[in-house]
Amino acid sequence: MYNLPDDFYENYLKNINADTIDEVQNAAIKYFKGNKARIVITGKGIDVLKNLEKTDYVIKYFDDKGNPTVKPPMTMPIPAGMTAATVVDKYIEAIGGKEKVMAIKTTMMVANATVQGMALTMTSKSAAPNKTSQEIAVAGNVMQKAVFNGTTGYQEARGQKIEMKAEQIEEAKSNLVPFSDLAYKTGKLERIEPIDGVNYYVIKFNDTEAFYDLKTGLKAKEVKTVKGPTGEMKVPTTFSNYKAVEGVLFPYSIGVKSGPMDLKFEVKEIKVNEGVTDEDFK
Repeated sequence: MYNLPDDFYENYLKNINADTIDEVQNAAIKYFKGNKARIVITGKGIDVLKNLEKTDYVIKYFDDKGNPTVKPPMTMPIPAGMTAATVVDKYIEAIGGKEKVMAIKTTMMVANATVQGMALTMTSKSAAPNKTSQEIAVAGNVMQKAVFNGTTGYQEARGQKIEMKAEQIEEAKSNLVPFSDLAYKTGKLERIEPIDGVNYYVIKFNDTEAFYDLKTGLKAKEVKTVKGPTGEMKVPTTFSNYKAVEGVLFPYSIGVKSGPMDLKFEVKEIKVNEGVTDEDFK
């Protein structure tokens, strides 16, 4: 397209390294003009459009072929009588029913993932109403650990142990387990959001948004807003490939966002009402 020489890529790094700081600075002064700058905003339209519309910028819309179009609907109307509680009830029914779900008091899950050629093993344990423990091991060595015993908790990584802060403890107490969705019944049904042709109910609970498939009732994703060094970040966790354990469906594929890495955990084992003791939460 640009009539570059045949050895362009062969000499690419050598040519870059041959440039001087002054040459780079002069090029920046010549070509990077403030009055020709562009502002690039990334994210879901449903998330960024509300504040973007408050500016004086002209907003244009295009379809997936690049053709001009009108502003598409960002959400669908929520049916009358539908609430966060009814969405969660539908989810509980979809995974096995209230009687079977409430009979589960403890869970133990082992899942594997691979990152940069290294095997990761995640072991998660929970006990009602809100005790949790999670370990991530690399080659058999525990690299990260997080524990909450219902009253206090801590996180441990690389030999450093950090006790939970007061606000973290309160949040952990409100997180009902083994099924956190039960706590979401007190959240707010914010919208119906279409994603890749599938419509989802979205429940907002504290700093978490939970997405439930309108047709199946199953939970597909949770997005947690966390505070990072550069501000707030949205950290998604995805759930798919549901399989039955003791008559209750559990996701056997779990996608976890860890910094710049997208980890895909495949569950190898799930036990309910066995394999968990109070020692796991110390």
